[in-house]
Amino acid sequence: MGTDLRRMSVAVIGAGAAGCIAAIAAASAGARVILYEKNDRIGRKLAATGNGRCNLTNLNQDLCCYHTSEDFARDAQKVNTPENSAGFFDEFAASLSGAETGAFPFPEQNFRMESECGSSVSECTKLLIRLFNSFGLFFHERQGYVYPRTDSAAAVVQILERKLRSLGVDIRCGEDVLRIESAKIPPKTVPGARFKITAGTEEYVSSVVLACGSPAGPHLGADDKGYRFAEGFGHHIERPLPALTSLTVNDKLLRTAGGVRCEAKIEILCGGRAVPGACECGELQITGEGISGIPVLQLSRSVSLLMKEKKEDIAAIIDFLPEFDEKDFLEVKKTRISGACGDDTLADIFTGLVHPKIASYIIRRQGCADEKKIRNLPEDGKEEIISGLLDMLRNCLLPIKGTGGFEKAQAACGGVVLSELRPTMESRFCSGLYIAGEMTDIDGRCGGYNLTYAFCSGYTAGLHAAKDGT
Repeated sequence: MGTDLRRMSVAVIGAGAAGCIAAIAAASAGARVILYEKNDRIGRKLAATGNGRCNLTNLNQDLCCYHTSEDFARDAQKVNTPENSAGFFDEFAASLSGAETGAFPFPEQNFRMESECGSSVSECTKLLIRLFNSFGLFFHERQGYVYPRTDSAAAVVQILERKLRSLGVDIRCGEDVLRIESAKIPPKTVPGARFKITAGTEEYVSSVVLACGSPAGPHLGADDKGYRFAEGFGHHIERPLPALTSLTVNDKLLRTAGGVRCEAKIEILCGGRAVPGACECGELQITGEGISGIPVLQLSRSVSLLMKEKKEDIAAIIDFLPEFDEKDFLEVKKTRISGACGDDTLADIFTGLVHPKIASYIIRRQGCADEKKIRNLPEDGKEEIISGLLDMLRNCLLPIKGTGGFEKAQAACGGVVLSELRPTMESRFCSGLYIAGEMTDIDGRCGGYNLTYAFCSGYTAGLHAAKDGT
């Protein structure tokens, strides 16, 4: 084959975030690239991310923002081992640092990172921003969350598509890949071909990048087909589970507070005990079926894993007054109890503390009516009743029935295990096969982390797929 990179042909399966950037990286390195997408357009899921605003990355980066079933992400001491996720981010940074930039005569945006974790993960964010700047896309940030300057996910897709076309990538939308096979006897006209791709037509290529995504978001065309391709080449799939999704609650009364958004602390319990690491603060959203909002999305992964292990008695405990310490809360209770007069209703006890719908939900859970007058409470039990109602603001237990499933999930945990991949994203079982993005067993927190990983792993896979064997 020599060193003629144009003779390298790369097939990228899936035109999501990882697939599009993989195709760009491979084509920029000189490869002939075919990009397959079963949907009628590229980036369908990407265009919907962040409620259409596309939180592309985050300035607060740390390895603990990423999870894998093999638990490497939390062990920074293994930073030099290739199986560790830190090793993957090292490779991502090395790949991105060599990316060609400067296509547009605009300055690079240099955001100040919220944290420097001592590894390459922070550097990856800086390099991603620089890369997209070179494509003509610019950003702004809110509390570390990085968005396109126009707050438009569609703009990200448009920029990627323009870059793909400028590089001559053969974009084949509406072509569903049916089979990927080793090309044992490739045609003489395709030297170096190692794979046969069967879709609308048959193609022989030197390298393949699997970037088919996960089952999260089936209404956007997501499925688990990519895992079947990976299994065909000997890979083990850690069972994918919904992540970054809502939680359903086994309490019909909660509908009383449906539609309310409020600051809260949420902690997951199993068997009455706190699940390690499963505690988040932020804006809670109460829905008709349960709870949602960023803190709940962050916790849904833990619930999915507990359910996978068939654990029972899973619950969420809600603190509707997370900013109050215990001393302040006891003072509030004392004041509310002593200040309650006969004409006050039970609902009046909560005025100024929480949304009226939350107060109504708590009162009804205790079997009372909102309009019940304080004077109608038993004199010897009045303080105990009011105290018990107020205590529920700090300790409201919700039995968890399940998650919102893949239908409402933004991502999935599970996939092709990292120990079966090299840091270049190449398969350890099949030379020339690369697997990137959400297909792999690494998922991030809500806040741009999953797109960070998708773009980093995709770019790395595409770059090395183009150079593979040259």
